[in-house]
Amino acid sequence: MRDYHAKLAPDLDEAWLEAEREHLHQQVIGAMRALMSCHDEYEERKLATLDAIRALDPTNEALYREIIRTQARLGRHDAIDDTLDLLKRELDKLDERPSSEILQLARSLRSQQYER
Repeated sequence: MRDYHAKLAPDLDEAWLEAEREHLHQQVIGAMRALMSCHDEYEERKLATLDAIRALDPTNEALYREIIRTQARLGRHDAIDDTLDLLKRELDKLDERPSSEILQLARSLRSQQYER
């Protein structure tokens, strides 16, 4: 999957263009989410699509929850900590912290690794 990182009219710095850029950005994310739903039976592809969306929306905690759940279903419990660390780094840039919900989810899914 190719990642989308293009910026609409990058050489222009017009105020009205920001709304258009954001609209296009959201359309791309929406299209990628639609693609992801086609991969529900293919966890590897779903994870790759989630990661591509994360690159476009790096502080979306709901997205990280989906990534963590998918990693757990794939048996990649060790990757959960890496994903959580990535979220923490992205949120640090905004002087924010991960919610207790995602921290609890990560703990719960990691502990399932040892119950199997």
